[in-house]
Amino acid sequence: MRSSFNDTTPHATRFLQPATLNATTSRIIEAAIAIHRKLGPGLLESAYLTCLTRDLAVARLSLETQRAIPLVYKSLKVDCAYRADLVVDGSVLVEVKAVEAIAPIHIQQVYTYLRLGDYPIGLLLNFGAKTMTAGIKRIVNRFPDRLGTAPRLSAPRRSPRLSFGGRTA
Repeated sequence: MRSSFNDTTPHATRFLQPATLNATTSRIIEAAIAIHRKLGPGLLESAYLTCLTRDLAVARLSLETQRAIPLVYKSLKVDCAYRADLVVDGSVLVEVKAVEAIAPIHIQQVYTYLRLGDYPIGLLLNFGAKTMTAGIKRIVNRFPDRLGTAPRLSAPRRSPRLSFGGRTA
């Protein structure tokens, strides 16, 4: 199901200020904490996502659920390879989970969505955690610098060097 509330401005065309992104993520986190306090853990992800979508729409934040994330590989383009649970203000990607504990693959999934969709920041919200604050992971892709300029392109990540009995691989 894909739905839009308010007017969603494409994230690539917006000048993103760090303060704006931080304020948006704070509002999302506040809403998630309020929902978790009211409902607690134990529901399905879809229930939490529906409640979060409702609260953010009432707060008049621009959002889109089930946002398609394309995959481009060489000459191949898959328009809807993945779907983000929620994109807020066209710049903050939100992935909702309802699991006992966040696994490293969940964090990698959000980071991959951020890279493929070119979003600067994402929130992984695990409503299955005992407390909501324990279930929040903030993941950064290309966050604007402190002076408020556009995101910098960073060099590709290198794999960590591994050491084997005195030898470096």
